[in-house]
Amino acid sequence: MGVFIGGLPEDFTLLREDSGDARLVRRSFSGCLRDVSFKMTDSVSEEWISLDWAKAIKKEAVYENWEGCPIQTVDGAHFLGHGYLELGRDVFSGGKDFDISMDFRTDQLNALLLFTYNTQTEDYMLVELEAGLLSFILASEGHVTELSMWAGLSYCDGDWKQLSLAKRGPLISAAVNDWAEETRGVGGAVTLRVDSPLYLGGVPMELAHPALDSQSHKHGLGGCIRGLTIRNDETNPASQSVNLFVASRRSVRVYLDGCPTTESRYNCRGNDSVLVYSGRRTQVTDSSLQPFTEYLYRFVALAAGGWASGPWQRGRSRGRVPRHVPPPTSVQSLNGFSARVSWVPPTGDIRGLIDRYELKAYNSDQPEAPPIKAVYLANGNFTGVLLGLTPSTRYIVTVSACSPVGCTESRRHDSGDDNDLRSSLTTPEEVPDAVSPPAAVSSPSALYVTWEPPARPNGGITEYLLYRNNQMVYRGKDRQHNITGLGVYSTHVLLLSACTSVGCTNSSQVTVVTSQLPPGPLQAPNLTLLDSRTLLVEWSRPSQVNGALEFYSIFLSRDGARPVLVYNSSELFEDHTLRNLTPGTTYSITVA
Repeated sequence: MGVFIGGLPEDFTLLREDSGDARLVRRSFSGCLRDVSFKMTDSVSEEWISLDWAKAIKKEAVYENWEGCPIQTVDGAHFLGHGYLELGRDVFSGGKDFDISMDFRTDQLNALLLFTYNTQTEDYMLVELEAGLLSFILASEGHVTELSMWAGLSYCDGDWKQLSLAKRGPLISAAVNDWAEETRGVGGAVTLRVDSPLYLGGVPMELAHPALDSQSHKHGLGGCIRGLTIRNDETNPASQSVNLFVASRRSVRVYLDGCPTTESRYNCRGNDSVLVYSGRRTQVTDSSLQPFTEYLYRFVALAAGGWASGPWQRGRSRGRVPRHVPPPTSVQSLNGFSARVSWVPPTGDIRGLIDRYELKAYNSDQPEAPPIKAVYLANGNFTGVLLGLTPSTRYIVTVSACSPVGCTESRRHDSGDDNDLRSSLTTPEEVPDAVSPPAAVSSPSALYVTWEPPARPNGGITEYLLYRNNQMVYRGKDRQHNITGLGVYSTHVLLLSACTSVGCTNSSQVTVVTSQLPPGPLQAPNLTLLDSRTLLVEWSRPSQVNGALEFYSIFLSRDGARPVLVYNSSELFEDHTLRNLTPGTTYSITVA
């Protein structure tokens, strides 16, 4: 068993029994739902999962996600034709004297407007429009009173008309705008008693009643009804304005969230719909639709032996993007990296669902750069924050209203008018970002230091600060400095600080070393004759190393000949034994 949302199937068997004041509501929900979540674990760390509407395995009279929900409900109901609206039994129960009034709009010549009856007796009330006539029939206490009034053909021009019905004792009257008539019943001041639901705009196809079979063509209304008001002296209060959304118990092909603002393209058309295609193909594209409008379609198959029709199926055309979107109403910098943007929704003839708004900030100094963007769902909030801006930069900010088929962006011309001033901003300066450490060219007693501007200066650089071993050695706007008077092969820690009017940012530290010089004076080695063929050579570390000692070398010269390398070691020992010398030979020994 799955989870039902918004209602239960008609054949669903309820095992629960009502007890006390608790009653299980069988009426289906009529409206919109969003942000539905299920709690999967009941613990300290609760786990919630959002409902994915696309995973529904069955839907009955439910609109698709892309069709959206209305921004606000309007008193009225849009009848798509071949349907009806069923109101609760307590809305109207008849009476000796009563008044019913409402506004309606239709482009159809024939339509059933009202029907209600008594389930135990033959009482009923039926109101229809047919071929220019308004038919108002009351059956009560065995007497039938019928008022057939010529209403002209203006009632089906698609404009709003006011319908008024009244019963005063034996008199019944009806009026459509300025057309009005009344008639007297033959049974005197009878009382109408009804206990069925009040049907507006049509009746269920399965409803069987003698009045419908003999008096009505059951043409469902194609149009709108609003402002239903019922006055009855037997009720308290005597007059009530009926909220169709609240009073409805069931609806078929009725849109309860208001009537469309556009006028119909037709005038007093019949109820047999508009022919879209005639031919042998099994599919066709209807290109004559209005954007984001609901339509009913059915196929009719014709053959030599007759014809047959399929059931009506609803469908909605896709919306179109808004034609005009006003620029942001205000743009306010929060800091150098973000700004708060406010806007108003587009107005006028909006044909479709606006599901999101996109904010974009265009860099005026770098027009080729992609804009900074933020997306906000269309949930009634018209303020957002743009993040990722660059400090000390001029931006033009736009807002786009988006539907599932695309977006329309407010204009971003930099012409200097009031709208441009409201939608433009210059972000304030911030401390620099991404300050690179300095580079240095070494000499034995100096460092020639250079540096690059910060990758993200975030404003105008006012000065650079150069530190050596935590001591400031330079302050200014140049990007090079020569540090002199340093020791040979000495270690130094350099750090650069770049500053704007807001503050400074340090680079990472870098360690540099001055260059080396040859070692200082090296004293002559000490020679110790061990035997006629062996000589011990000893020496001392130089007094000035001037760098990093790498190795010692011993050169041997025999009888004034060219010196020959006889020893080379990086182990930095300070003695070495020369072996296999020739007895009685004069040697010159040099240590390097």
